[in-house]
Amino acid sequence: MGVASVWSYVGRLVGWSARAHARPPASVIVPLRVRDRNVHLVFGMQWHTILGTDLSLQARRKARAVGAVYWVHAGGRSESVGTVHLTAAAGIGTRRGWRGEAHSAAQIVATRHPTGTHAWVQMLPDGRYWVVIVRNGQVLNRGDVVVDDLVAARACIEQAQERFGSELNLLEDTPELVAHASSPHASSQRDEERARAMLTRLLRDAGPRTLVQKSPVGVRVPAVMGVLALASATVFWLQRQPDGPAGVHIGHTHHSVQVDERQAETLWLQAFHDALQEHALPTHEGLGNLWQRIVQMPVRRRGWRLGHVHCQARGDLWHCRATYVRDDLRASAGALTGPDLPSAQLRWTSLDEAVAHFEVEVQRHPIDLHALRETAPGMIIDADALQALRPLLGSIRIDAPRPIPMIPPRTGEGLVPPRPRTLPQLQARSITLQGPMRFVALLGPELTRRIKWEEVNVQLSPGVRPGLRASALTATLRGRVIEWRAPDEADDAETFSS
Repeated sequence: MGVASVWSYVGRLVGWSARAHARPPASVIVPLRVRDRNVHLVFGMQWHTILGTDLSLQARRKARAVGAVYWVHAGGRSESVGTVHLTAAAGIGTRRGWRGEAHSAAQIVATRHPTGTHAWVQMLPDGRYWVVIVRNGQVLNRGDVVVDDLVAARACIEQAQERFGSELNLLEDTPELVAHASSPHASSQRDEERARAMLTRLLRDAGPRTLVQKSPVGVRVPAVMGVLALASATVFWLQRQPDGPAGVHIGHTHHSVQVDERQAETLWLQAFHDALQEHALPTHEGLGNLWQRIVQMPVRRRGWRLGHVHCQARGDLWHCRATYVRDDLRASAGALTGPDLPSAQLRWTSLDEAVAHFEVEVQRHPIDLHALRETAPGMIIDADALQALRPLLGSIRIDAPRPIPMIPPRTGEGLVPPRPRTLPQLQARSITLQGPMRFVALLGPELTRRIKWEEVNVQLSPGVRPGLRASALTATLRGRVIEWRAPDEADDAETFSS
């Protein structure tokens, strides 16, 4: 390995290091005086998802990985950590920190609202606006931002409304502010005083879970300087080595060097999230549209009878087939057609059977990682919601979980980094519900947060006697429950059926 090759490798390392340590936009820090104490509120923190069993440890690791000295983590099973990089533009005029305590404003809002999805737009003393979005007690990624004006704030709220729909609750004066976003408004001294008063009230809910902490390690030498120093020593050593087998051995050693632990963790976390994105879930409203379309199909028509309806998901579109059988030998083929069953949709499979093909668009939503939290090893999170339906179901089956394959990430050099020991395993359980079709009306939004419903079958059996668990119209619903398992949990789950 020559000196030129060493410096070429160093150049790649320096370029990667510069990209890895790029700083996010500066946060805003507002100093307040509360009960003879200097307290600061931090706005616009960067929020990251963390996974694993020891989340407090993962929070500290994530702060170090992004080069942040200051960070906040609510403790317990909180799966998000906020980080902040101090700059002179942050509002305190120093990069060394602040005197007194500091709290994350977004984390305070999250602790105020442990359930549901909430958004808040608040004017800051400098005339800018802060937008925070929390869900189930956790700050969302890009859910803690500071924007220049109300127009930008409204755009953030509109994006959140598109994602969460009616689930999103607007806090405080947010509805009025968003409604008047197009009207120009110059901040005044009174606005600044009102903003400080609101932030002071917000601080009443501050506590240990919202406290911004400082990493115990001091300021480190930049990674680029460390790389250059290592490269200089390598070049100095190579220039004094004789040519021959030793030099060849060094070349092979270079190709077997392991990937940096932090880079490996970043790459695998991205692969984890990419795998999640492959499993978008049908929304509760989207499934409602599907059922509405199915029940609009005629059950009987002029000597023809509905046999069964089968629908299967293919992305946003569900492809459905409704099979009709001749119930009266005197019924003509044209008797089956109508405004809701045009002849163009019908395919004749025999003299006495026709199949109507149609499609239904079902909206989907990305998986919320927070919704996949396990409360106990091996526990099915939706057990209570399913138990409420159980008296109406003819049968229910939940299979043992199976791992969801992940495409291993690769570095720029084509290497597969070692999988972090703390990275959880994505898994899925097959689930099948069968019972009278009326049970479908009781499927609440809770059963669409983690379950990827993929197949529906409706069967008409005229001779069945109606009862609590029996009906002439029965529905079978199949899907997969998406979960994650901590790496140190034993995989001892079994199939459940009743």
